[in-house]
Amino acid sequence: MKISKILCLVSLVLIGNICSAQPVLTYSNNAYQVGELFSVLKCNYQNPGLNGANQLWNFSSVTPIDTQIWTTQATTISFASSSAALNIELFDSTNIRKYYYSFFNDSAYGHSDEILCVEGYVSTPLKYPFALGDLYYNVCGFSTYDAFGTLQLPQGTFNNVVRIKSISSSSVRGILGGGINNEFIGYTHDTTYFWYLPNTHFPIAKSINLWFPHKVSGIVVYYITKNFYYLNGVATSVSEITPEFKGNIYPNPTNGSLTINSRTELKKIEIVAITGQVLLSEVPTNVSHTLQLDNFANGIYFVNLYQNNCIVKREKVVLNK
Repeated sequence: MKISKILCLVSLVLIGNICSAQPVLTYSNNAYQVGELFSVLKCNYQNPGLNGANQLWNFSSVTPIDTQIWTTQATTISFASSSAALNIELFDSTNIRKYYYSFFNDSAYGHSDEILCVEGYVSTPLKYPFALGDLYYNVCGFSTYDAFGTLQLPQGTFNNVVRIKSISSSSVRGILGGGINNEFIGYTHDTTYFWYLPNTHFPIAKSINLWFPHKVSGIVVYYITKNFYYLNGVATSVSEITPEFKGNIYPNPTNGSLTINSRTELKKIEIVAITGQVLLSEVPTNVSHTLQLDNFANGIYFVNLYQNNCIVKREKVVLNK
């Protein structure tokens, strides 16, 4: 009887430890990589919910009203040091805006867009490792890791999700705010919540509440932007993408035939559109498998490689027949 009680107590302790284990953002699981493409769905604003450990955020019923496509590429623009491990340009092809970041082993330097880059506003949105309760100030405001838990989106439920709260404010002058020359118009007020799934790089969800001053007929008014966004095409029930795949995918670009060579057995191979729709799913019978994409239109697709229930490789491929 005593042994049973002890085993029960040990089980409860272990369960408690599992529930309270927090994910941590690091350079290796958070920094953007060159050549990534993200399909993001825009929705009406959602309340970001509570902070703290083991939270549950339910956004499973949101309805998309627009789609945005974001891509990454290398850039020569760098911040704070010439020793950055990686300099990235994040391009919003829908709104035609560029965002710049320099990733270091211990931090990510960046700013909100190319306009602020010219004006010299540089912030430090993330420090690595970034754990619950960490808070970092920068020239425009601060970022804090204020919560982690489970995030529910229309495509499924995701565990071990990190939430970052960012508050920033910057001055608006001249024609940017409807004024003239270097005329001071007012201050922006931006409160944004980012939900990160380690190894996904782009936030899998974000809630934006932005107030932007603008001068109209001599009177300063505030334009308010409040929206919720979530990343399309994130694999359901996969807590993170593991870097264990050993093999290659070729040719890329391809004119219709795509071969996957893997050193270990794959359970499933998917071809996914940039909208997140799974267009083709096959179960390979050996470590070398060829997909035929002749019936697809020219464009950009993703290849998802699965072992068990985990995506071990996601790669962008270009079809050009």
